[in-house]
Amino acid sequence: MHVYKNLDWIEILEQLEKFATSELVRSRLRDIKPLASPEQATQSFREIAEAQNILSFGERPFMESLDLYPNWHQRLKRNAVLQTLELKDVRRFCLETIALSEIISEMKSPWIAKIKTQLMDATGPLSAIDHIMSPGGEIRTDASEALYNLYREQSSQVKNLQSTLDRIVKKNDMESILQERFV
Repeated sequence: MHVYKNLDWIEILEQLEKFATSELVRSRLRDIKPLASPEQATQSFREIAEAQNILSFGERPFMESLDLYPNWHQRLKRNAVLQTLELKDVRRFCLETIALSEIISEMKSPWIAKIKTQLMDATGPLSAIDHIMSPGGEIRTDASEALYNLYREQSSQVKNLQSTLDRIVKKNDMESILQERFV
């Protein structure tokens, strides 16, 4: 590593880490080594210039959700049912993917074309998630007919219980003993 000391290699990587928006990228930056040939370096500089063009449009893509990607992606590979928090993470990933797609949609270059082919179309999964959960992460009461019916039944039972308790308080003349009118 002392060969790279004259290049300020470690300082360069530390500066790059400050711009990374996910821990996954920061960890990859820590492991990066100089390229083996001038041709590879030239190609890398071209790709870096193309990536900088994204920033020139005034939009900075964020991919903080990449930090959580391995957790839920492994569970999906095993056909596991995702927890609500994991669905929220997938939703964020989809939103960030869609935002990146929109940012680069009008751009044309070999590197951007390669990125476009690697990006998934996240509109379908996002729509499916939004059908069953709110943006805040709560399961929607209308996510399915059965869930909606259960929600209506629960609301009805709560009202019946409240009404019954109110009648008991009034029937037994307990209103004067209670601090508040709410049972």
